[in-house]
Amino acid sequence: MGPTWRTWRVNLCAAAAAAAAFLCGAAPAVAASDAAPADLAVTAAVRPQQGTRATETYDYLVTVTNHGPSTARQVTVTDRLPAALEFLASRDGCAATAAGRTVVCGPLPTLAVGASHTWVITVRLAPGYRGEGGDIVNEASVDAATKDPRPANNATSLTGLVLPPSALLADLSLTKTAVLAEGREDVRPGEKFTYLISVRNAGPATARQVAVTDRLPDSLALLSSPDDCASAPGEEPLVRCPALDRLPAGATAEFRLTVRALTGEEDRANPPGRRCTPIENTARVTSAVRDPDPSDNANAPGTTGPDGGRLCLVHDTRPGRDDHGNEHAHDHDHAHPGKPDPHEAEEPDHGRPAQQAHADRPDRPDRPGPDDPDPDPGELADCGTRLPRWLAWASAALLASGAALRGAALRVAARRRR
Repeated sequence: MGPTWRTWRVNLCAAAAAAAAFLCGAAPAVAASDAAPADLAVTAAVRPQQGTRATETYDYLVTVTNHGPSTARQVTVTDRLPAALEFLASRDGCAATAAGRTVVCGPLPTLAVGASHTWVITVRLAPGYRGEGGDIVNEASVDAATKDPRPANNATSLTGLVLPPSALLADLSLTKTAVLAEGREDVRPGEKFTYLISVRNAGPATARQVAVTDRLPDSLALLSSPDDCASAPGEEPLVRCPALDRLPAGATAEFRLTVRALTGEEDRANPPGRRCTPIENTARVTSAVRDPDPSDNANAPGTTGPDGGRLCLVHDTRPGRDDHGNEHAHDHDHAHPGKPDPHEAEEPDHGRPAQQAHADRPDRPDRPGPDDPDPDPGELADCGTRLPRWLAWASAALLASGAALRGAALRVAARRRR
């Protein structure tokens, strides 16, 4: 017996129920996805960092608000800092990328409808920033795992940073002093010594990108620097010291240069004595912050000596002295004609007098013989030894005085005999 109408009706109902179950099970998933949007909006504000006196540190406040209609999930804020700013910290756990230009906050697990959440990002002016704040633009955006029906309000930008006058000025001053041994006030050719360069910031703002340069004169050569000051190839004799990112108000930075004084040409026309050649050496300091008084950004001329006066490169031009004031050994020997000169040993000449030997030797043309009609008064013809001219003149004066005294004594004796 074949299937009845009742059987067919049951089968049709079962098939319809299965189809309805399939259709009804898929439909709610689509409806749920369409019914869960969350309209997020982001705003930003800036203020000087609270609780500090720093004039270059600021807090950016990034706020996200959920306008619904659903709860937002996995909310994240991204702040892209301009080159004028650098990230310092965040009390809300925001972190910067390795480059320091992008700051990420969150994710926040949920944000209810009508609720807001604020992240605080602390920044400061970058070392090389030279503007006055009006050109600083900071951008922030928000994102979430929940669909946003109005993405136009998911980003914001804040233009301008109001810098107080105290944040725009840093009064720098520079001094340079030669550090010599105790009791020394000058240097001699060939000596090495150290310059101490001191830079002070009188404020009121922190000085940024502080750079010191020093152009050495021809009388000095750079040997080394414990502070890594050096001359770049092709820039000699300009010396550059590593730039300081920051020098706070009231702070002092020091740089040291070890140099050698080079031997200069003596002025033979000057009278005997100690001759001072002033060493004029000027160092300068600059920064990214405007200096209200640039007149003291370099050391004044004639102030690099140990006592604050001029520094002298001293040549000793006294006869028989070297640049260090020491007496030449051979000049000392020549001052005593009876003492042989070890540097000029005589060659024996058998069968002839010593004077004739000197006069006839063609290889010693600078030594006059006994028959020289006009001998140099600075030389002794009998032995060929050269003496300083002042000693020859003094000897001649003494001889003349002795002859006059001897003549006077003979006249007195003659009168007595009469």
